[in-house]
Formats: sequence, C-alpha cells, structure tokens
Amino acid sequence: DDQIAMLDEAKRLGMSVEYIELGNELWDVRSIYPDVYPSGTDYAKAMNSWIPELRERFGDVQIAVSGADPSDEFFAKVFGERFQTWNDEVLATIEGADALAIHPYWTLPDRVDPGSDVAATLTAGLDAWTDFTETTLPAIPDGMGVWLTEWNQAAWASDAGTQIWAQALSVAAVAMHQAGNPRIEMSLVHNIVDGEPNPHDAGISTTFPAFTDGAGGSEVLAKTALGHVLPLLFAAVSPGSTVQILSVPDGPSIGARPAVVALQISGDVPGAVFVNSSDTAVEVRLPAGMPGKWALTTLSARADSQPGWVAGDAPDVARSTATGSVMLPAYSIARAAKH
Repeated sequence: DDQIAMLDEAKRLGMSVEYIELGNELWDVRSIYPDVYPSGTDYAKAMNSWIPELRERFGDVQIAVSGADPSDEFFAKVFGERFQTWNDEVLATIEGADALAIHPYWTLPDRVDPGSDVAATLTAGLDAWTDFTETTLPAIPDGMGVWLTEWNQAAWASDAGTQIWAQALSVAAVAMHQAGNPRIEMSLVHNIVDGEPNPHDAGISTTFPAFTDGAGGSEVLAKTALGHVLPLLFAAVSPGSTVQILSVPDGPSIGARPAVVALQISGDVPGAVFVNSSDTAVEVRLPAGMPGKWALTTLSARADSQPGWVAGDAPDVARSTATGSVMLPAYSIARAAKH
C-alpha cells in the first residue's frame, strides 16, 4: 500500500507512471525473501492480487514480475533449486503481467578480479549473452516481454578489480545485441555513479558505473570507460528507430566470438554503430542501405586503460567522413551518422 501511495504522489507531481517492476531480485536467498515467498509460485500468487489494482489505478501501465537468470551457473549453484525453478513457477502462475524483469550480470572466468584479464574481459560479455539467449530466453513464452532492468559486468565473489576500456567495449557489444533482439523491450545498464562497493556488497559484487564517486582515488563525477562509450551508443539509437545486427564477414575473432559487432539503425536518424574489440585496425564495408557520405565519430583507447580512475587515461576521439566503408582502430567504438 505504501508503494502505491508513492506512485499516486508521483502522478500528483506530474510524473507519468508507465512501467512497474514488482520487486527486486526476489529469488535471492540472502534476505527475508525465502520466508515471504518460499517459491516462485508463492510470489506469483501474491502478485496476482496486486496486478488488477495497479491497472485500475494507473491505466495502461506496463507491469513486470521479478525473474531470474538460470543461465548464470554461479547463481544456479549457490542459490539452489528455488533460484533454478523460479522463472518456470512464476510464468506458470502469474496472471496479467506484461514482462519478466531479469538482471543478467556476468563475471570473468574463474571469478578473477575485473581488469586482470583483458582478453577474457573482451569476450565474457558476449559469452554470457549467448548463454542467456540459449538458456534463459527460450524458456520465456513469446507473449511475455523481457526487461533487462539491471545488467553489466560484475565481480561476484571478488573484492577487488577495476573497470577498464575493454569492459566498456564488451558492454557496448552486448547492448547492441540486445537492441537487435526483438524479445528485449527494455535495457538498463547498472549503475550511473559509483566507485566503491556499497557496504552490503563488499566482497560479493561490484558493478561498474558510468561516473566515479571519488572513491579509490577517482575524481568525483569523472567519466569512466562506460561514461565515454554509452552516450555514443545511446545517441545513435533514437526513439522509433529500427535496428539490426550486421554481419561482418571475414572479420577477426577473439576466442570463439567475432571481434567486430555492427548495428545498423534505420528511421528518422539513420546510421550505424561499430565495436572493434581486436588489437588491429579493421575496415568494414557499409551496407547497401547506407550510400553516400557519413560523419564518423570514433573513440579508441588502450584495452587496459582506466578512465575516471587513472589521471590521463581517456579515449582518443577522432572525427572523419566515411564513404562505402569505415576504418575502425584497435579497441574502438564508432558511430556513423548522416553527413
């Protein structure tokens, strides 16, 4: 009731109530949640009594129920059967929900400290995304939307580590694949401002931000690697755009993953975004639907650089005109916009 009162007050203040997520990670066993909701079935039954009231009060609001990511083998092992069966039980019981809200974080192999392995950092995101699309996503019915209301590279079971440029490229590549997947209706990278773990997260999880908070020797509100990369990607995909992942034949690979990820954007603000995670420059031909001249903005840096934490570590910014193809420097992200 108190949360409904909060939403009523938000409306009174002129805010629009468009999306509601019913609880945060209620599958987590490190809390009182198992006592309140022993299973996904119990949670869904409780939400079934609230969803009609929320719709009555807030009209066409979109409502998501709390979902898990069983493709995360670490969580599946540590959190056990309740976590592993959560989505199936929720989806079999819930009535009237629009979407499942999931937080698909990933870590580096063997839980090594973030920043300690550049090659793993570059590939871990797409490895995790592949696991998600092959395991978690197919089990969600087609009529149920998917909201990724938190995600990023994290550091489960680690109390050390630093965001590096390679992580920002990895996050951008995953975001581009999310944008190109019609099942994904919402994608929110967590978080905006941070630098040092919250006290309750120490030694358990660190999620890397877009801006530092002054901790760990960082400058207050300095742009991190994500702080440089994400605005370029967000600006490229305007409301109402249509997007699709582009194939880049004969491009380099990192491990089992293509090193170059490309996203074409159609609509009022057409263009494309490219990520090159390899250590060499790569030329990529523009698709037939992108004739003429394009203004190219490119950000590149050392894969292990640490903007926001290390003074002087910032990406190089280059602006040029592209016709027919784009040249991507090593470890870069580029946006092509109409000239």
